[in-house]
Amino acid sequence: MIFCAETFYENGMIPSNEGGVLLRRGLRFTIPNQYGQFLKAILSPIPLDSYQWNVVDEESYIVNEGQLDRLLFPESTVIDGHQFAELLTYHEHYLIFVDIKAFQPNMSSEIATYEDFLHSTCEFALLVTDSQDVTNLL
Repeated sequence: MIFCAETFYENGMIPSNEGGVLLRRGLRFTIPNQYGQFLKAILSPIPLDSYQWNVVDEESYIVNEGQLDRLLFPESTVIDGHQFAELLTYHEHYLIFVDIKAFQPNMSSEIATYEDFLHSTCEFALLVTDSQDVTNLL
């Protein structure tokens, strides 16, 4: 269940009828603060195997028998699409925060700002903060 979705735009502006062009920067939405397979659901339209996934600043856990077990991603890492898909498919998880970026096989430098994202080879970025708030850069 995903709710409270909103599109956010360049400079935080909201489109108006006054003309001009605004660039869509991404989407923000809220997910339930509970155990589940929310990353799998959020990323379902994306061919996970086609990318290398860069995971940083993570505190999200695999859930085992209704209890938090171990970190979903043990450390900041680059993981291939097949392994990434397996983690999301075979494990229920609890997200606190995680920063995930998708790259074609040749990953570019670190991304700290939106401008970095625009000038990188990153094709998709997902940031989960505070267990529920999700931002997706397009």
